Amino acid sequence: MTRWAQGVGHPIQFEDWEKLWKTKLKYSSSFKLRENWYKMFFRWYLTSQKLSKFYKNQKKECWNCSNKTGTFLHVWWECKEVKDAWITKLREYMDMDTMTFLLKIIPKKKKKDGLVTSKKNFYKGNIELILNS
Repeated sequence: MTRWAQGVGHPIQFEDWEKLWKTKLKYSSSFKLRENWYKMFFRWYLTSQKLSKFYKNQKKECWNCSNKTGTFLHVWWECKEVKDAWITKLREYMDMDTMTFLLKIIPKKKKKDGLVTSKKNFYKGNIELILNS
């Protein structure tokens, strides 16, 4: 919890952290989705910074932008290249029509793409993510 607070730049209340563990990790019956959540919480993913500690020939700079150190938060959130890619993808999948935004009725075209298939909270979660960033 303290590493996450340091990374995001403000304290995380214990109640909020506890709520994440009790509810967010259990909202889906999808094993893959829960596995990804756990990997994110525990910062399991290997970044260029971590790999550079193991392998001398591995640079610690970000794989995407090569400008900054490839820390966990940079690789997933702060990197300009990654941010631009996420924004582009979200715009593709999230044209905010009334039917999708208010009624959570996803057009068949979007369901076929696989990004939103069987993820009831996909739109809600990403809208919160965008509004809170």
